[in-house]
Order: sequence, then C-alpha cells, then structure tokens
Amino acid sequence: MIELQGVSKQFGALVALNPIDLVFEARKTSVLIGPSGCGKSTILRLIVGLLEPSTGRLRFDGTIISPETILQLRRRMGYVIQEGGLFPHLTARQNILLLPTHLGRPREEMQARLVELSELARLPRDSLSRYPVELSGGQRQRVSLIRALMLKPDVLLLDEPLAALDPMVRASLQTELKAVFQHLNQTVVLVTHSMAEAAYLGDRIVLLREGGIVQAGTFGDLRDRPADGFVSEFINAQRRLVVS
Repeated sequence: MIELQGVSKQFGALVALNPIDLVFEARKTSVLIGPSGCGKSTILRLIVGLLEPSTGRLRFDGTIISPETILQLRRRMGYVIQEGGLFPHLTARQNILLLPTHLGRPREEMQARLVELSELARLPRDSLSRYPVELSGGQRQRVSLIRALMLKPDVLLLDEPLAALDPMVRASLQTELKAVFQHLNQTVVLVTHSMAEAAYLGDRIVLLREGGIVQAGTFGDLRDRPADGFVSEFINAQRRLVVS
C-alpha cells in the first residue's frame, strides 16, 4: 500500500531521517516505535504530504507522492494526530462532517456512516452535540478516529493517538481500536512509544533509532531474535510489558 525508497529528511544540518527503504502492507497494522526523535512521526508526515523528502520517493498504491498528487491521495488517507486535533468551536458532529460536507458528499450517506462508526467506536449518541471541551479525553479520541474514517480511507495514519490518556482509558481504547481495525479490514500505520501497545495492536513492528531502522518484524521476532543489543535494551526498559 505504501512504499518508501531511499527516503530521508533533513532540516538544515539536522538529520531527522536517514535514507530508508520500507513497505507497509495493505490490510495490516504496522507500528513505528522508538525513542523520541528517532524519525517515526517524520515518516507519518512524509506519507501524508506535510513534509517533502530530502532524498528518495514515496509511493501510495503505486502513485508517487508529490505536490502534484498529494491532494487527491490525501483524500484516501485518514490522519489522527496527538490529542485528536479537533476544532474547539465546532461540535463533535460538525468536526466529523466538516470534510464530507466540503466535498459535497451525500448527506444521508454520511449520516448513516456517522451512525455506523459511532456504534463501532462506542461513542454515545449524545456526545455528538457536544463541543470538544465538554468531552472526555477518550471521547475526543473517538471523535477524531470517526472523523478520520468517515470517507472510508485506504489507509489510517495515527500519530500517538492514545499518549495523553490515563492508563485505564488507554487500555479500553486499545481494545476498541483493535476491534475497529479488524472489523474494517483496515490498513493502519501507528506511531507509539509503548512496546506493549505495539505488541497488542501491530502485525508488524518497525523499531527506529536516530533516524534509521534497527529491526522490523513481529513482537516475537524482536523479543526472541533481536538484531542487536539496542532491541533487547528497548524492550527490557519497559519493565511492565505484559503480552498474553
């Protein structure tokens, strides 16, 4: 679904991402993980076209991501940023329907889609008439997820969507996210700091360090067959990691 070929990113003298080759499979959940500043969010921003690569090229379903193609391609992507990114002056319903309305999508079709996704994400109906400040952190993330899924995107990009939530809400939303991904057979690229979250949600984990890929594979691959000492160190640093 998404392919990076020799892609790097520099900001002046600062190297955010060294040249990498990476493929994200369709209908799989791929997780980007690593220490702060390792390049994982940069990869997401390159995919969605918020940044342009310094070298290399990115392809989305065979089409090169470029300034000429990004507007059309972006409509095939759902993007969820940290803490939701909702417009505070709009209700939850207005936030969700903003882009479909702008694009002239049929009203009845979008209302039916909204009902379907609200039930799937377990968002109470009465929450739709509230403003973001009137919603809990978990509800705001559900609204942001529904907004990203409204146009039936080919890929869903999530940049640490659960980072600001308390542990119990985060655990509940992890369970619901996994159910949503499986129900929709969704292609997902997720950024997180939590190996437990990566292990629970991800079909494939890509561990990064200092702008490069250290190892990619399942959690079992990283745990049982680490590419180097950093992989084991990163996993062991999260001492409360429990995977059933």
